Amino acid sequence: MVSATGTTTLGFIVWTIALSAVGWGANVASNWYGLKREKADRPLHQAFRGSLRSGVFLAVGITGLVVISFVVFVVRTIYDDHLTLVGERNVLINTNAALTKELELRKHSMVTNDPVFPNTIYLLQAFQIFRHAQGGKPCVVMVSAPPEGSSMASMVAQFTNSVSGCVTFGPMNSTIDPDVETRARKGMIPDIIVFHAARDHMAAEQLFGHLGNLMPLKRSYELPSPVERTRLYSIPAQGQEDLIWLQFGTNVQWNSARFTHR
Repeated sequence: MVSATGTTTLGFIVWTIALSAVGWGANVASNWYGLKREKADRPLHQAFRGSLRSGVFLAVGITGLVVISFVVFVVRTIYDDHLTLVGERNVLINTNAALTKELELRKHSMVTNDPVFPNTIYLLQAFQIFRHAQGGKPCVVMVSAPPEGSSMASMVAQFTNSVSGCVTFGPMNSTIDPDVETRARKGMIPDIIVFHAARDHMAAEQLFGHLGNLMPLKRSYELPSPVERTRLYSIPAQGQEDLIWLQFGTNVQWNSARFTHR
């Protein structure tokens, strides 16, 4: 009851009716006391009947006051809510316009303060360093990924192809050859890129260290056989001795995104 009457509208109605009822009861009691002192017949009955008309007028007056006050406050509340909603709508419109402009900018150019910019720059630098470490020796970079993880893998493959100096394959379309997806998933680790390269491939070790700063990697010395490379990925014999296989798992993210979400 106490918490209910603390609300604005209900509190006003309850306390108005309660105080009016107490006032009318006090009037009846006063008339009863006066009639009793005068030794009138049935003083309580007379006091009640004598105060009935004033009680009716009081009830009508209070009802009118409550209705008028309620209407005034409702109108004021609706108006205030309208002003608040208009203000919020204007804020949303301005925010929408700013976001639309920002999105349009990001469609056509990289923003230097976005994580994608340094990620791309460092990725290119890592493969550029790898190219110099190879010293012109033939090499192959193979990229594989399950269908649900091919987006980032495709991006890495495209940039790798442009600066590494290696022949780059993948990620291949698994809908054409089921063996491609089988190879991509065999030994795959969710959220991780398995970095396959020969144990004594020093340039690959250097590349592993640089890429590890950008994305989650796990080192592996296991590589598909030369026959399997040729059959599944049409990798030529030249450069197979320096093969690097980036095996993407599901839901792989850049380190910048992983550390931000923690």
